[in-house]
Amino acid sequence: MSLTDRISKLLDPDVLEVQIGLRYREKADHCNLMPESYRFAAYKNLFILTYGRTRAKEERRPLPSCLVFLVRSKFPDPNNKYRGFQAKKRRKN
Repeated sequence: MSLTDRISKLLDPDVLEVQIGLRYREKADHCNLMPESYRFAAYKNLFILTYGRTRAKEERRPLPSCLVFLVRSKFPDPNNKYRGFQAKKRRKN
């Protein structure tokens, strides 16, 4: 299976809805999912595909811009407003 095929499967709305439902069982309203929900789940999938699973939030890294643009084109924000990657602020000891 090619990388393009894998990415297409990971961005499939049906796959993302299952993921969203598993993460937010009591909150998920499958009739009213917003593009933001799909984008979040898609970013998570692509992060794991790109970097592997991490445990600590300090290990967060931005996705390659080509993947970010792909997700945004597939699940656009109606107002074209996106937060983008924000590194976790380190605590002062």
